[in-house]
Amino acid sequence: MKRGLLVLGLFLACAVGLVLTGYLAEVWSQTVDPAASLPHSPALRKTFLIVGEAWPPFEYEEKGKLVGVDAELIEKIFGEMGVPYEIRLYPWTRAWWMATHGEADAVISVSYKASRETELVYTEDQRAFGEGGPWPENYLWKSTYYFYCLKSRESDLTFTSYEQLAEERLRICRVRGYTYHPRFLQANLGVEAVGHVDEGLQALVEEKFDLLPGDVTIVGNAIKRLGYEGSVVRLPQAMFSKPYLMPACRKATYPDARGVVKRFYKRLSELRESGEMLQSYRRHGAEDALCP
Repeated sequence: MKRGLLVLGLFLACAVGLVLTGYLAEVWSQTVDPAASLPHSPALRKTFLIVGEAWPPFEYEEKGKLVGVDAELIEKIFGEMGVPYEIRLYPWTRAWWMATHGEADAVISVSYKASRETELVYTEDQRAFGEGGPWPENYLWKSTYYFYCLKSRESDLTFTSYEQLAEERLRICRVRGYTYHPRFLQANLGVEAVGHVDEGLQALVEEKFDLLPGDVTIVGNAIKRLGYEGSVVRLPQAMFSKPYLMPACRKATYPDARGVVKRFYKRLSELRESGEMLQSYRRHGAEDALCP
């Protein structure tokens, strides 16, 4: 009798165990997705996406088409490399957001800044220039900055040093998000920011500021486009020169984005040395940006 009860107890225990195991397995399958615990891997992009800000005459839209010196060179070189690409131009803050969130593969017309190293891939020579070294071999175009002022005040305003500007307490306008030069940013000047070069020129004409620093090619183009040729002039002393680049994004999803940019720079150097780039630069009035 006792043996029979023991066998029956073991049988019931096994049955309950099997039912409970099946129930827990069912609950697990309904509440836990094993794939959810795996790290997310963004899909590889099929088109190399370049983002940046509209900077005539280098990259901008005209009659619904993207044109400019850089646009032409990228079309030529990427065509030779057989790399499908797209250039999208936005306000700088949005372009930068895309570059830092895996939504772009490279940024066009951007300069070196140490704080950007976490997001952009610079070459050793680009980094060395940013730290006071020689002009880099790999660059997109040369930028030279000047101060601009109203023509009516040209004889009253001078630029000899940043210390001189600080002593005179001049009102200076800069574009938000631009890097400029460390000495300019550290000079304790009375600087206020605007969102775009065009906005800065308008504020200058409206006498809200005394000086606007900017690249000679970009500001010169904007002055003509906005009809300020008789109102705004540049001071003769240059502020500084620096290279603008097209670095790959660290979060790029196009296959071997860094290798694509490396090959692009190599071919760009060949075109620059051969003189083939000169015609395009002349056509867009950008000769000043061709050589260091």
